[in-house]
Amino acid sequence: MPSDKYHPATINDFLSSRSQSLSKLVGQVSRILICQSRLRSELGPPLSEHLHVANYSNDSLMLHTDSPAWASRLRFNIQNILNIVRQNCGLNELKSVRIKVVIQNTDSEPVKRMNCLSQSTTKLIENTARSIKDHKLRTSLFNLAKHHVGF
Repeated sequence: MPSDKYHPATINDFLSSRSQSLSKLVGQVSRILICQSRLRSELGPPLSEHLHVANYSNDSLMLHTDSPAWASRLRFNIQNILNIVRQNCGLNELKSVRIKVVIQNTDSEPVKRMNCLSQSTTKLIENTARSIKDHKLRTSLFNLAKHHVGF
């Protein structure tokens, strides 16, 4: 007997589906993380603590670091990095390593989250809810619209 309960798909179910573009994206991210892990393991601290594999293509590896000083230290290790990645990550055609400094701005205040919805957003949600046939989704949207406190 079929169950009337609604069971939403998990994110993992969604990402592991047969979707071509998502599968490629998930595969690329997975290979980047493995490559980063192996590279950090081989280089060791303190250099590994300032190294992030951003991306790679057939012949180029893009690394991010957090300061110009660490970028210089990474540049001194380019040949070592190429050898590690070629041997441990299967990137045999890799010819170059590009290094970009990405500085985290810690001086600015964190972005404050909005605690309530604007009146126009509330009306949009309510109008959308009215057109939804699924009772649970419609109820959820109306509940969401109740968070409007006014501006």
